[in-house]
Amino acid sequence: MASRKKFVAALRVLLFITVVLLCAAFVWKRETRLLIFLPGTQPGQATDADSVGSCKPCHASQVREWSGSMMAHAPRDPLMNALLAVTTKYTMNLGLDVGEYCLRCHSPSGWLAGRSHELTVQSLFGNDLDGIHCDFCHRSMDPLHPDTSAIVGDTVPGYGNGMYVVQEYNQPIRGARGRATHYVPTVQDRFYRRSEFCGICHDVSNPYLSQNARSTAPHLQVPVERTYSEWKLSWYATRGEAGTCQSCHMRRSPGYASSLPGSRYRLDVASHDFTGGNIFSPRAVLASWAGVNAAAIREGLERSTAILRKAATLEIVAGRVGDSVVVLVRLTNLAGHKLPTGFPEGRRMWLSVVGRNRNGEIVFESGRYDSSSGEIGRDTQLKLYETKPGVSFTLAPVLGLQPGPSLNAALNDTIYFDNRIPPRGFRVEAFREHRAEPVGYHYEDGQYWDVTKYTMSREAHAVEVSLFYQVASKEFAEFLRDENVGNPYDWNDWGAKVYQAWRAYGGPIPIVDQAIVAQDGPPQLPPAADFELPVQIRLAQNYPNPFNSVSTIEFWISDAARASLILYDITGRKIETLVDAELPAGLHISRVDGSRLSSGTYFYRLSVEKRSQVKKLLLLR
Repeated sequence: MASRKKFVAALRVLLFITVVLLCAAFVWKRETRLLIFLPGTQPGQATDADSVGSCKPCHASQVREWSGSMMAHAPRDPLMNALLAVTTKYTMNLGLDVGEYCLRCHSPSGWLAGRSHELTVQSLFGNDLDGIHCDFCHRSMDPLHPDTSAIVGDTVPGYGNGMYVVQEYNQPIRGARGRATHYVPTVQDRFYRRSEFCGICHDVSNPYLSQNARSTAPHLQVPVERTYSEWKLSWYATRGEAGTCQSCHMRRSPGYASSLPGSRYRLDVASHDFTGGNIFSPRAVLASWAGVNAAAIREGLERSTAILRKAATLEIVAGRVGDSVVVLVRLTNLAGHKLPTGFPEGRRMWLSVVGRNRNGEIVFESGRYDSSSGEIGRDTQLKLYETKPGVSFTLAPVLGLQPGPSLNAALNDTIYFDNRIPPRGFRVEAFREHRAEPVGYHYEDGQYWDVTKYTMSREAHAVEVSLFYQVASKEFAEFLRDENVGNPYDWNDWGAKVYQAWRAYGGPIPIVDQAIVAQDGPPQLPPAADFELPVQIRLAQNYPNPFNSVSTIEFWISDAARASLILYDITGRKIETLVDAELPAGLHISRVDGSRLSSGTYFYRLSVEKRSQVKKLLLLR
C-alpha cells in the first residue's frame, strides 16, 4: 500500500511538472519554437544522401520491392500529411515544432539536411520524398553501440523516438552481409539482422509531454506506438533470427543480391519489400502523387493483404442451449506484436458474425459493416479491437480541450482503452513497465488469444464469422477533413484528399473467416495450443561441381539449432561427417576435401531437427 501511495504521489508531481511546462509554452511568444533536443545524429552532421537512382542499376529488384512499400512513401502518405497539418495548427499555438519531430522518421534525409523545420512536406524535395531509402538505411548504426560516440556526442537512452545514428559519409556501405564484391567498400554489421534496427522508429512516445525525454528511454514516456516493445516482450524475441522483425517483413530467400558481374547465387538474400499491414495509404498515395511506381505499389498491396491473412487464426463452436444458440469465437494472435498494432488513431479490427436458418436467411448479425455509410453496426454484442488515446483531465484545461478520447495524436497524453490482443509471451507487468498494457480489458499472463461469446435465437442453423481489418475509421477520416478546413498549414488540401481517398479505398478487408453448423448441447472450445516456428533450412549446390580437389557447400538455417551435414557415396554408405554441431542462425560454409576420395558420384545431406535436404556432387580426377 505504501509503495502504491508513493507511486501516486510521484505521478502527481510528474503531471504537475508537465502542466507547468505546457503553460510556459502557451504564454511563449508565438513566433518562438520550443524545439526539443533528442540525442542521435543531428542535422548537418552527415553529408547529403545519395539518390535511390544510384543504387538501382545494380540492385533493381531490391529497389522495385522497396518502391512498392510505405517505407518509400512515408513522407508522401496523405494520411500522415493531413494529420501533420492538424498537429501543426494546434501545436504552433503552443510554440511547439512538433512537425519537425514527425518528419525525422518519415523523411530522415530531409531531417538530417535541416529541411524539416518548415513543418510540412512542402519544404522537402528530391530524395527527401523517398522516405526511408537506401542511403539512410545503409548508413545507419546501432545508436546504443559505443562505436557511435565519435558521431554523436550525447547518449541515446534507448531504441525509439527516431533517435538514429548514421555515419557521416555514404561509404562504406553497411549491411547484414558485408563485402560481397570489390566494387564498393562495405562493412558487415549484425545490427541489420536485429529488431532494434526497426525499433528506432517503431517505439514512439510524445517527447513534448514527457519528462526528461532527452535522457529517458522512449518506452517510459507518454506512449504513441509500442510495436517494438510489444515484440521485445513477446515469445518471438526469444527465437533468435527466426523471430525478428526482419524474419517477417524482410524475408530471406535464395537469389542474387546484385546484378553486378560476378555476383553469386546466395541462400539468404533479404527481401526489401518491408511488407506491413497498411492497405489504405498506398492507394491514397496513388491517388495523390504523380510519378510513383504504380505497378510496384500494387504488388506491395498484394503482399500486405497476404501478410495480414497470416496474422491470426479463428476457431468457432456453436451449440443449442435452451431457446438459444450459443457461439464461442476464439481469435488467436500469430503476430509478434499486438493485433492490430502500429499508429493507434483510427486503426481497428472487429468480428462480423452472421447466423442463418436452414433456408439461408439471416436471423442474427453482429459487426455488420455498411460500405455505403462506412459505419459498423453498434449492436450490443459487437467485438471491436482498438485503442482509444486521449487527453487527460489534468492536461485538457491547459490546452483548452475537453478531456477524454481524442484523435489529435500530438496532444494525447493517456490511453483510455486498449483491448488489442497481445502477442505470445505476454506478461501484464512487463507490458505495464513499457506503458503498453491493456486498458479497460483483461488478458491473463501468457494469453495471446481472445474468446467472445455470442447468443442468438435457436432457429440459427449455420454461423459465419469473419475478422475485418481497417487502417482508418470513418471517424478519423472525417476528423482529418473537418479539422483542416481553413487550416493554413494544410498546404495541399490533404484533409479533403484523405477523405476522398478514404471514401474510395478506406473500407476494411477480411483477414480470416470460418463457418460452422450449430450442434446440440453447450459449445466448448478445445484448450488453446501453443505453436512452434519450424526451423527453415536451405542447402546450396556445391561449387565447383564437378570438382577435383576441394568443393564448397553452403547451407542456411533460420534459427539456432543442431545441424549435421554428412557425405555419402552412391550406395548410401556414410563417408564423412562434415558438420555436427549447435549452430547459430544464418549462413554456414563447409568444404569437401576430394584428395582422399575416388572419382564418382556422392551425395550430401543436411539435417536440422525434423527437416533434411539432399544434393548430389561429382568428383572427377
